[in-house]
Amino acid sequence: MSAYSPAEQALLTRLAELFDRLDPVPTEVGRAAEHAVRVLRPTAEVRRLELVRDSAIRPLTVAMRGPGTRRRMSFGVGRHLVDVELESLADGTLALTGLLADQEAARVWVRWPTGAGWGAVDEVGRFALDAVPAGPLCLLVARGGELGLTSWFVG
Repeated sequence: MSAYSPAEQALLTRLAELFDRLDPVPTEVGRAAEHAVRVLRPTAEVRRLELVRDSAIRPLTVAMRGPGTRRRMSFGVGRHLVDVELESLADGTLALTGLLADQEAARVWVRWPTGAGWGAVDEVGRFALDAVPAGPLCLLVARGGELGLTSWFVG
């Protein structure tokens, strides 16, 4: 079940198609990304982790701690669900905390255009990264022989 109404889903689909047409990902960038994943884990199965919920699009209906500088996002497919919270810090960077739905041993990478950072996942499924640059971000979750990859989003 989608978190969006049919009208919202149609609008988001049209916007995605518009971006794909007006500002497509360069072919060489797509090839480089595929190569990087193969090099990282040659036998891994890559799953696209779709955006399920984003508090910037549809605000949460429950109260959250602290000032309104936090954004909650959920990505997933099947049993693979990742909840992420982004908090703006005073120095302009982000603190990223998250929780994997299953407590399987994993590592989470956060990528941005000029680099990446990673965090180990604890026994409860939590992970955290500090000093993540604000701007385009992408998550890569590695567990066992599987990789989960989100679309790029702006943090």
